Amino acid sequence: MSGIKWYALSPDTTSWQVLNLYETLVRGCVPIFFMISGRFLLSKKLDIARFFKKNLLKIIVVYVV
Repeated sequence: MSGIKWYALSPDTTSWQVLNLYETLVRGCVPIFFMISGRFLLSKKLDIARFFKKNLLKIIVVYVV
């Protein structure tokens, strides 16, 4: 299915339905990743001020990139 231009497909076609199903299944992956990583990060006793002092440069680099 690589190379299919989904925007050129009619919603009546099977290819469009398959692509729509795939998009529906993977749409929530990024929010779920953030929730799981946040759960592991916040499960420890953590001082927020110390966390930001220790990791501020890393966080800034990630946001800039």
